[in-house]
Amino acid sequence: MRLNLSLHRRHRLHAMRLLVAAIAATAATAAGSLPAAASPVSDQVPGGMVRLAGAGPQSPGSSPAKASYPSCARIEYRGNAGHIDVQEKNHRLQWGIVMTPPKYSIGRWDVDTYLSGKKTVSGIHRTFKAPYIPHGSLVAPSGKIFHVQAKVVGPYGTFVNVPNACRT
Repeated sequence: MRLNLSLHRRHRLHAMRLLVAAIAATAATAAGSLPAAASPVSDQVPGGMVRLAGAGPQSPGSSPAKASYPSCARIEYRGNAGHIDVQEKNHRLQWGIVMTPPKYSIGRWDVDTYLSGKKTVSGIHRTFKAPYIPHGSLVAPSGKIFHVQAKVVGPYGTFVNVPNACRT
């Protein structure tokens, strides 16, 4: 049991390092001290989190209907209100959502993750009263399509992801 706990702690530490690196890169880019091209994320594509316009209900986006998907090795989906970071190494996939500004992350989060259309246990369904970076990790066999479906409803508005997907 102790071995499993140690392994769990190492995975959590690695996930936190990924998130800290993403936050540092975002802050440095926003502050102008690091050009956007020098971001540690190798592939940036449109996506991420956007403010939901209009009063009608809308479900978060699902995986796009593209024939080919970018690699999950290291990718960032950027939106006008935040970004979704995904990283995969040794069949371990880690994801995180960073809102810009961080106050947008206050509220009720409903995040589901999918591997080739099947829901995983890596999602989050909680309310946060302080800024938070939703994150998770899972084992991902090769050749699967991973995507995140997210929505946060809080005092600063409702935000949803736009379609995103990558191949493990």
